[in-house]
Amino acid sequence: MSRRGIALAAAAGVALAVATAPVANAAAAPPTTSASPPTSTASIPDSQRDQVLPKGWRSANDRAVTTDGDSTGLHVLVADAKDGYTWRTAATLSEPGTETDQWIADSCVTGSGSRAVVVYAPRQMVNSDDGFQRGGLVAIVDLSSGSVTKLPIRASLAYYNPGCGTGEDAVVTENLYAGSKYVSRLITVDAATGKITRSVDADGQVTSSVPVKGDVVAAKGSLVVSVDGRGGEHQLLETHGTPFRLGMDAQGGVGYEVRTEKDTQLHRIVSGKDSLLTTVKRDSVQLHQVAGKLFVQGQDAKQAVAKTALPAGWQAVNTAADAQLSTSGGLAVTSSDNMTQSSGKAPAPGVAALARTISIQHSTITVPRAAAPGRPTCCRTAMGSTMRARNCVKGIWTSTRPW
Repeated sequence: MSRRGIALAAAAGVALAVATAPVANAAAAPPTTSASPPTSTASIPDSQRDQVLPKGWRSANDRAVTTDGDSTGLHVLVADAKDGYTWRTAATLSEPGTETDQWIADSCVTGSGSRAVVVYAPRQMVNSDDGFQRGGLVAIVDLSSGSVTKLPIRASLAYYNPGCGTGEDAVVTENLYAGSKYVSRLITVDAATGKITRSVDADGQVTSSVPVKGDVVAAKGSLVVSVDGRGGEHQLLETHGTPFRLGMDAQGGVGYEVRTEKDTQLHRIVSGKDSLLTTVKRDSVQLHQVAGKLFVQGQDAKQAVAKTALPAGWQAVNTAADAQLSTSGGLAVTSSDNMTQSSGKAPAPGVAALARTISIQHSTITVPRAAAPGRPTCCRTAMGSTMRARNCVKGIWTSTRPW
């Protein structure tokens, strides 16, 4: 993941290495393209999957998605439970003629888990206010086929953008001046068709926008508002703080956080009525939506909400609060590193067209049974050197000797 750490929900973690495909021709891709298959992948060894992975993994409809950027592009990485969470590169996003040492991104996964909506940009875009507010490019990636649909819009590079709903729709926010008036342009896209279904301008700064029943629900200052198809703004409620991390659940409710001086509050709005679900220690949990589900995440999230009856479709997961969970919450990614990021060095000349190795650290929700000691997973890079994956599963991979 390019812009924030990814955390997996479990007691044990493993780092795997996945090689991205060469992307020499990716920059010249037309609006709709298909990515080349990755040159190599890495995963938990077949013989250890039953011990490491949750029961029923072969038939589980769970998918982990993350991104990692380098100078060659923004790599969209996918791992499916039925494949033993073997990581592969679904697509690599970049633009012709753009020079950068790293592509950055934020993304969301649609309700079906089939597609990702990605806002991506060369990282130098954040150095200017205009670049940050509307310098992001937008693409829809089919996570199975790898096909890419690039949209003719720009987007904010803020952490909350884009926002997916429980179906295949998503809202992309662009901030700009329309004449002398500062507006938030809320662009609703249908990820299944790759079409823009509406675009409206809301006055002022509107954040954390998500599609809800044909409208857009978002935060504006201390308010939670609904924006209709004509740009009309309707106040749903006023909070005692700043609402953020909005997400829609399968029952049509909207969950969100409010942070006070001492606490973090979790709220839910249904039919215009707000309810306080629980109050926990400040910043001990975060609310995240993944593929139409809402996850309450934190190292002790289950204990923190133990006395709270969470709504249907909500799930508490003991993992890092900023972890990136899989679509069913079976896996969480805590970090990804393409080695050039951690070293701070640009790749050597000619390396951009070669496969790259990305180390991804993750763990499963279910605590695994003990397995026989063995070597950690590694993969061979395009340059012929072998790199051992770091931070291997405690109690499972214990060998650290070189080979």
